[in-house]
Amino acid sequence: MEDVITIQVGNRVIGYKNLYNDEINQGFENFYKTCFGGNLETLEKRLYIFWPTFFEIAQKYLSSQDEKFSIHDNFFENFTVVSEWLWENGFSEQAARVWASVSKFIKEFEKKYFQIHKGSLFYFWSIPLLMLERIDASILSLHKAVLEDKRNKPNEWRDNPAHQVLSLSDNPNPYLRNLLIDPVLVFISKRISLYNSRYSRNFSISELRTLFLDNPAIETETIYYFTLSIYKLTYIRRLSDLGLGQSTIGPLVLNSSIGSVLLIWENLLRQSYEGRYLRNLTASLMDDSGTAWGNSTVRTGKANDDANKNLVRCIKRRKDRNLRQDLLLGYVLRNNTFHSLESDDYLWQIHTDLIQIIFNCLFTALKPKK
Repeated sequence: MEDVITIQVGNRVIGYKNLYNDEINQGFENFYKTCFGGNLETLEKRLYIFWPTFFEIAQKYLSSQDEKFSIHDNFFENFTVVSEWLWENGFSEQAARVWASVSKFIKEFEKKYFQIHKGSLFYFWSIPLLMLERIDASILSLHKAVLEDKRNKPNEWRDNPAHQVLSLSDNPNPYLRNLLIDPVLVFISKRISLYNSRYSRNFSISELRTLFLDNPAIETETIYYFTLSIYKLTYIRRLSDLGLGQSTIGPLVLNSSIGSVLLIWENLLRQSYEGRYLRNLTASLMDDSGTAWGNSTVRTGKANDDANKNLVRCIKRRKDRNLRQDLLLGYVLRNNTFHSLESDDYLWQIHTDLIQIIFNCLFTALKPKK
C-alpha cells in the first residue's frame, strides 16, 4: 500500500498520510469532504455536526494502536491539509478552531487511555495563532510542542522545528519563518548595527547565537521568553506606525515590553557576577566593560533614587550619550518598569531610543569587553 492516499473532492486533489486503517482513513476522507464540500461561511456548523462521529472513530483507532510517535505525528499531520488551506485563504480563526477541537478531543482521550505525542498538534496550531497575532498563545503552543519533544524524543528535541523557531534558528516552515523568525532577527540586527556604530563595538548575530540562543548554559525557557519579548517590541513599533501609542496607557504597554527584556538582562548579570542587588550587578558590568567612573555602586544607587522621584526628569537630564549612561538607565528602567505605573507621553515619544538602550545593555552583558 502507498504511504500517501490521493483523493479528489470537487476540483481539488488531496493527498494525505495513509494510517493503514480503513475506518480512520475514511474518517479523514469525510473530514476533507465536509470542509471542502461547502462554503466557508458555514464550515463551523458543518464541523460541529461532523466532529462527534469522527472523534469516536479516532478514539477507536488511537486506542487500538501502540504508542508509536510516528502514528501520532501522521494522525495530526492529516489535519494540516485543511488548516493550511484555511490560513492561506485568510481564515486563520477557523484554522485555529480546528486545532482547538482536536486538542480538546486528545485531552479527553488521554484521561481514558494513555498519553499521545502531541508535538505536531501544538506546532501546527501555533501557526494560525501567530497569523492572528495571538503571540502569547502561539509561543505557548510552540513551547508545549517542545515539552512533548523533550518527553518523547529526549535526544532529538533541539533539532525539532518547535525549538528551532523559539531559538530563532532556521526553520523550513515559511509561515513561522516569515512571521516570527525573520522579523525578530531583522529587528535585532538593526539594534546590533546601531550599538556597534555608536560605541565602536563588534558584536554580531553569530555571537548572540553562540553566547545566548544556542548556549546550553542558558535555560531554554529564558531563550523562548526572549523571542516572545522581542516580538512584542516589534509589535510596539507597528503600534507606533499606526499612531496608537500616543495615549496615557501607551507608555505602560511600552514599559511592560521593555521590562521583559531587562528581566532577561538582570538574569544574565546574576549568572556572571556576584551580588544580591541589581545596583551591585550593574556596577560590576560597568567595571568589566570599562565604563565605570568613581564608585559605580554609589552612582547607580543615586541614579535610581533620582528616577524614583521622577523618571522622565532623570532621562531628560542625561547629557552626553555614552554606554555608561545606557547601563545606568537600563538599571533605572528595570526597577521602574516593575515598580511604577508612572505614565508620561514623553516615554512613548522616545520609545525607539529606550528600546535601543535596553539592547545596548543586553549586548554589553553578553560581551562586556570590546
